[in-house]
Amino acid sequence: MTDKEQYTPQNTGDNVFNRQKLLDLSSKVLEKIEGRLTAERFRGSESDNTYLAFVRAFSSLMSAHNMTLRDSELVELDLRVKQLEVESSHKELVRVRE
Repeated sequence: MTDKEQYTPQNTGDNVFNRQKLLDLSSKVLEKIEGRLTAERFRGSESDNTYLAFVRAFSSLMSAHNMTLRDSELVELDLRVKQLEVESSHKELVRVRE
């Protein structure tokens, strides 16, 4: 992989949740909560407890997914650093021989 190539996950289907998609989803949830909290008058609903339970589960899943994305990016970065080190040492050997 060269410096200009961008890492893409192996599964590139529509079901992949990349950082941008996670950010979009969390923004929608935050907008809904903000709308409810900043309304002129807060009105509780019977489904609030269920909704908040889903929001808590969503938040936990987002955190776990984000850590997995970060870990996979770190593995990729480690491979790139090792490749650059090999290329750099090869160039150093060529320069020494000249």
